[in-house]
Amino acid sequence: GITHIELMPVAEFSGDWGWGYDGVDLYAPHHAYGAPDDLKRLVNACHEKGIAVLLDVVYNHLGPAGNYLNKFGPYFTDAHRTPWGPAVNFDHKNSDEVRRFFLDNAAMWLRDYHFDGLRLDAIHAYHDRSAIHFLEQLATEVAALGCQLGRHFVLIAESDLNDPRVVTSIDAGGLGLD
Repeated sequence: GITHIELMPVAEFSGDWGWGYDGVDLYAPHHAYGAPDDLKRLVNACHEKGIAVLLDVVYNHLGPAGNYLNKFGPYFTDAHRTPWGPAVNFDHKNSDEVRRFFLDNAAMWLRDYHFDGLRLDAIHAYHDRSAIHFLEQLATEVAALGCQLGRHFVLIAESDLNDPRVVTSIDAGGLGLD
């Protein structure tokens, strides 16, 4: 009766063991879990058994050890705080490139690793006052990728906001998440 499995975050983090919520190299599966092709084989093997695979992703912060993104661009802002430190720069100066980094990461997991959807960690810490919220842009781009590939992807948000806008369609003024 199992139809789906969800993997905790797999992005590279400091050390060999952890829950994955302190990832720093978001485009690299953690070395202790095997090679990138091993992860692809796992997802494909699940599909062969009729099981969908979701991946937990963390786009609200990066881990403290090995986090060098700010040396390469304005990835974080002091304008907002999260329980884990400065917020990801989704809405301040040069945030377009920062948003693109995270949007492309989501597309990579879905397109290249064949995941069926993403579980977005703690969206209450996604501070964004842009005209188009990052999550709305993500939902739009993931839907477009799904059309391009002929697949249906899901985006599940962990949220304690009790905000119906999160799961309201974009056409109805929501963010369009599942």
